[in-house]
Amino acid sequence: MSGLVDASLADELIVHIGGKVHSYWTQATIARSMERGAHSFDLSLTDSFEIADSAMQNALVRSVQPGMDVAVLINDEQIVAGYVDDVNVSYDGKSHSLNITGRSKIADLIDCSGAGQQFQLGQSLTDIANTLCQPFGIQVSVADSATSAANEPFKSDQMLDLGQPIWEFLEGLARLKAVLLASDADGNLVITRAGAKMADVALVLGENIKTASSTFSDRSVFSEYSVYGQQAKNPSTNQDAKAITQNKGNASAEGVRYRPFAVSADIPSDTAACETRAKWQKNVFESRAKSMTYTVQGWRQRPNGKLWEPNALVSVEDPWLGWDGELLITETRITLDEGGSNTQIHLMPKGAFDLL
Repeated sequence: MSGLVDASLADELIVHIGGKVHSYWTQATIARSMERGAHSFDLSLTDSFEIADSAMQNALVRSVQPGMDVAVLINDEQIVAGYVDDVNVSYDGKSHSLNITGRSKIADLIDCSGAGQQFQLGQSLTDIANTLCQPFGIQVSVADSATSAANEPFKSDQMLDLGQPIWEFLEGLARLKAVLLASDADGNLVITRAGAKMADVALVLGENIKTASSTFSDRSVFSEYSVYGQQAKNPSTNQDAKAITQNKGNASAEGVRYRPFAVSADIPSDTAACETRAKWQKNVFESRAKSMTYTVQGWRQRPNGKLWEPNALVSVEDPWLGWDGELLITETRITLDEGGSNTQIHLMPKGAFDLL
């Protein structure tokens, strides 16, 4: 049985659910994001009531259940592996509809929480991730760009609190190591960094850009970013807490009206560390204030080429939106409906994902 076909590029969307291949989807969206961790899929079928009476369609409704294994492929290239989250069925006197949504395997890390577990100093992020992912059948891999940080041992114990989501705990550890967590096409966990690869083609106004939209916001832009940190108290003295030296780091933005932003450092920090954190905060906030979404025809960067993927840098030439340079693909949404096949590409400056 075949899936939805993009006639222009001869690409076929194939969905395996519970080991069986299902087709006849009238709408499909597959989203792969840097920010949500798990990849997701949304598949819909709507038919006239007469077609709904067919044995094939009735069998589909009865056979698909929440929790089933799912693999989504384009031709023979797998792009999502996970489970069915929700099955929604509705009908009226004229038609019936079936909608199936789900996420990649690391959704279990996002949804599930721990019973409390301590990891002794000397273990690395890779070690801890492997321990927590193994019961879920999730493998852990490390991109070349993140190998050193991911395999560096922590210098103190790390504690997964009772009731804390496993993904939240791992993300916190990843931030300490200045790396990112992502899902791969098999639903497994990848430890990586932002923008480790480059798209093969540029997004160019008048060539491959079908539609565009942008958001430029002032909400997270400030005139001055201040980070305050305290030196650790010397236990050998009777130094009062009020007498502890408070360090401070600043970063200023030109041309912005008076809008101060201040934050305390998470850990004891000297002046240099506070200044580094202030510059980082400014860069991240200003980068996240700019976002763009482009729609292109088809699912591939060029005919028979690579699919559009998140966490890749792409050159953008768009005089209308005033951008000429590289942006980071933060999310791709592969879509197929009666209007054909498209890919929505969400972008931000790479600085939005910089980590200390």
